[in-house]
Amino acid sequence: MAAHYIGIMAQKLMLFDESLTEEQAEALAWVGLYDAKPELSTIAYKNLSQTEREEIEQELDFIRANFPKNCP
Repeated sequence: MAAHYIGIMAQKLMLFDESLTEEQAEALAWVGLYDAKPELSTIAYKNLSQTEREEIEQELDFIRANFPKNCP
């Protein structure tokens, strides 16, 4: 059920910040379902393929490294 809303959340994020790529917005939408400790991630996140999880984590790493830290 949660995975169903990822696309909707990503679309709304891109409306809020037009500089986001689709991949970045989707990764941000997964943040609430993902945890760096795999046992704390949701079933929806765990059901993704290893490749999909790696792509999300790479996008989140890029965002953490390159986006402003103190956004208003």
